[in-house]
Amino acid sequence: TAEHKNSNEKKDDEGHIIRQERYYGNTKRSFYVGDAVTKEDIQAKYDKGVLNIFVPK
Repeated sequence: TAEHKNSNEKKDDEGHIIRQERYYGNTKRSFYVGDAVTKEDIQAKYDKGVLNIFVPK
């Protein structure tokens, strides 16, 4: 599961908000790996923006 939030606002010279935008998004992925694989067998590593998931055969 991943989630992304972003906010952008524009203010006038006095600091009053003229425009404010908010963006939100999420995603979820799932797949079947078989009955022989348990949660403890699966490993994941997140490094420099890349998610690696290791599932034994």
